[in-house]
Amino acid sequence: MWRVRGGWGREVSLEKRLGVFLGITTVQAGDAKQPDLFSEALRNAGLSEEWAAGQQVHGRRVRAARRPTASARSAVWERPTAPEAFPATDGVVTDRRNLPLRVFTADCVPVFIVDPVKNAVGMVHAGWRGVHKKILSCAVKTMGAAYGSRPKDLWVTLGPHIHACCYEVGGDAARAFQKTPGALRRKGQAGADGEQKYFLDLSACLRIEAGRLGVPAPHFSTAPHCTAHDERFFSYRREKTEKRQAAVIVLL
Repeated sequence: MWRVRGGWGREVSLEKRLGVFLGITTVQAGDAKQPDLFSEALRNAGLSEEWAAGQQVHGRRVRAARRPTASARSAVWERPTAPEAFPATDGVVTDRRNLPLRVFTADCVPVFIVDPVKNAVGMVHAGWRGVHKKILSCAVKTMGAAYGSRPKDLWVTLGPHIHACCYEVGGDAARAFQKTPGALRRKGQAGADGEQKYFLDLSACLRIEAGRLGVPAPHFSTAPHCTAHDERFFSYRREKTEKRQAAVIVLL
């Protein structure tokens, strides 16, 4: 059950069940790309200001954030904590407690992954390119290699993102999902350029992928909020904004 208040949207039922912080900032918290505002949001939620993240490129790369060691404190690839981030990376996983993992979104899907058996979590940024490149599969594979996570033990939930009701696509995006059942719904008429348009359901794509990986159906859920509709969240599609919300998961 998602609850939006105090500058955060949070999946409170999964937080309680799985022992994690699972949330996303809102417009009330301001542009999370601004370091001071993101730090303030973390403080307001009672979280550490030492975080791990990737420099997002709409790819499929997922990295594991490890505990800092004396020999690795100056190495960005070993210690991607504030203000550093993994280069060209759209997903981060960890088994370190109290370390926030972060992705920025403004319509793309924030994918939260929890393994309550091995005590590990993952945070993934999934736009249509990342979904097409199977970034969820990459994250699950990375968690398996790093922590021994098994798909049957994982919980996957999608945070607020643009839903199929508003996500009109054509061209490369439409062609990428032509063979994915339930991914596309044909729009009634072609666009001004004569190209047929579709509505793309990224949640359906990720649900199918999670099922194929072996994630139990009851362990998969989606936030009801469409960022293009719900003005409590930033939406590039709605307002062409450069501002972003931050999706954050923390193993407590």
